[in-house]
Amino acid sequence: MPNELKGYLLVAAAAFFWGLTGAVAKYFFNQALSPLVLVTVRLSLSGLILLLIIFFRHPRLLYLHPGDIGKMFIFGIAGMSCVQFLYLYTISQLNVATAVFLQYLGPAFIVLFAVFWNRERLSRHSLSALLMAMGGSALIVAGQSLAGLSGHWAGLLTGFLSALAMSFYVIYGKVLLSHYNSWVVLGYGLLFGAIPFWFLEPPWVIYGLHYSGRIWLFFGYIVIFSTLVPFGLAFMGLRYLKPAPAGIIMMLEPVIAGIAAYLLLGEVLGGWQLAGCCLILAAVVILNLEQQLAGASYPSASADDSKIPVCK
Repeated sequence: MPNELKGYLLVAAAAFFWGLTGAVAKYFFNQALSPLVLVTVRLSLSGLILLLIIFFRHPRLLYLHPGDIGKMFIFGIAGMSCVQFLYLYTISQLNVATAVFLQYLGPAFIVLFAVFWNRERLSRHSLSALLMAMGGSALIVAGQSLAGLSGHWAGLLTGFLSALAMSFYVIYGKVLLSHYNSWVVLGYGLLFGAIPFWFLEPPWVIYGLHYSGRIWLFFGYIVIFSTLVPFGLAFMGLRYLKPAPAGIIMMLEPVIAGIAAYLLLGEVLGGWQLAGCCLILAAVVILNLEQQLAGASYPSASADDSKIPVCK
């Protein structure tokens, strides 16, 4: 099998698992499970399992320079934990597809960061993509209001904030990836990101709540098939693909999320929301293609220097 095709299949598989996450999580939120509990369990167990695997296989990789410990905490708390909680809370308040597409505004925020912080010039394509993303988000908000969900402004706000957190997660994660293995950054980010939630939902209290076996199976599914497995697939896929095609293939995630939400939950997007989602997808495609034309690429030999995929 050609390496490029292998990369497409691996990234598509990762997008498939991430796409299922929202619908499955929303199902259990409808059963009165708290997003706070889910985020605490997901970050804690995923981070612990991943760091233990690294410890037994390559313990030297776990060493952090004293000057970078604070940076790793910032990445974990301001990046990983915010992305996780805001995304899952948005799912608990809105329909799954809306939550996913709102987070996909992240690339637009990354472009804005490059313009205002790094003083980069905004090309016509980037400007068009930003306008499309803004228009798409406006249509999604309008669609929510017309659907009688205008009272769910908290969910809409956290949806936009999740996109901001995702953009910070990617930008700040690149700084750490220049010094550490990508799996190490991910593992520490997950575990450090869980620490603030331990004060709100201590793990020992969660264990003592006597959840049913079905809930604990769900926790296991989220840790393994919504976190560790898709990240592994995405990292392997990034060995063979440049950023633009990988980013575009990852856009299967919101499509899968919408289909899964329809099949499992009966959620249907209205016309305005569907139009807004299409505009956001088109904007992300333009931004990814422009990145490729600018000459950005990933090393083909190792996944260690790859950009961290978005954690769903």
